[in-house]
Amino acid sequence: MKSCIIKRKFKMKSLLPSFALFGIGLIALLLLLGISAIFAFAVCAACIITGAVIAPSAIFTEYEYNLEGDTFSVALIKNKASRKELFACDIAHLVVCEKYTGQPLFGVKLDYSEGENVCSVVFNEEGKQASVLFSPDEAFLHELFMLAPSKVKRNII
Repeated sequence: MKSCIIKRKFKMKSLLPSFALFGIGLIALLLLLGISAIFAFAVCAACIITGAVIAPSAIFTEYEYNLEGDTFSVALIKNKASRKELFACDIAHLVVCEKYTGQPLFGVKLDYSEGENVCSVVFNEEGKQASVLFSPDEAFLHELFMLAPSKVKRNII
């Protein structure tokens, strides 16, 4: 089994829900202080906890690309705790593997890429095409080509 894990870059927009909920909690505290201190504290605490703990859970995510046997798969890992398989396909159905330059893609576009080294692979399974964008390292690409059928268009190596 060959795998490649690409960590997503931290983006400030990932924290916007947290800041918004934190701000709502503070405003609620200021507005509700006159009504009931216990009620105001409960509303404020709920918003602050949601903003500080629950909302930023999507910040620490990464994509994992796997070659296991003859299967290429992509999974999303959140906070190194939960793993969700996003895509899987048999290498025998691989048609094209090339650098992604922004050209039009065939079939359904699935973007699981991060960073600058973005590649496009096209799988054709049962007449349905899927174009998968991903960001592998060189060793992973070499392994992919070792397993790929000889008819595969190879514009990378």
